[in-house]
Amino acid sequence: MGEGRAVPEEFARGLTYRQVGWTASGWWPPGWSSVRRRSVVGHGGDAFAALGDAIARWRILAGAGLTVEADEDVARPGVRVCSTVGAATVIRALDPVLGRLPGPVDRLLRRGPTAPCRVVWVAASTPVVPLTGRVPAATAGFGYGTLPGHPARGEEAFLAHLYEGGDVEFEVRAFSRPATALLTLGGPVSRRLQRHITDGYVDAARIAASRG
Repeated sequence: MGEGRAVPEEFARGLTYRQVGWTASGWWPPGWSSVRRRSVVGHGGDAFAALGDAIARWRILAGAGLTVEADEDVARPGVRVCSTVGAATVIRALDPVLGRLPGPVDRLLRRGPTAPCRVVWVAASTPVVPLTGRVPAATAGFGYGTLPGHPARGEEAFLAHLYEGGDVEFEVRAFSRPATALLTLGGPVSRRLQRHITDGYVDAARIAASRG
């Protein structure tokens, strides 16, 4: 186990976990759940730029079915962002057939508990350690951490990598623990929902890169 990336106190203050910045370093707290997902979603500099812009402007979150409200239009350290996982997203995660909801019902069921976070680092100013031996030529993206009121505790990062040869890779890396006893009891459902949302991130990243 190594040490996580140092984050200025002004951005770490008030978060509900101590391992701030660890997603940039690639370290995970022992005993915490983790997500490590990487997918090649496009090719070339334009695709990389388009994906980086979509990540920075919260479109990856929205593309996965989350409702997003942020202090600013672009991710930077200190920005507060709240995402909502509505009932419609939960239903789709549990049963894709039942999740085929009419438009008005889908919009109504987008309501749900909010998950407040704060951006703690961006790749433009924070070195990001690769999780494999393949070192990207360029990286864009950010990591954000949980604030009080979030159903989990931990940190999540969304990254775009451009490699020599032109491959554009989208990466999600995260570590978390339930913040409430209710979420702990609903562990299997929570894990299924997390996989569903992560799949949605990858789909949204592929669409964003295709527009580059």
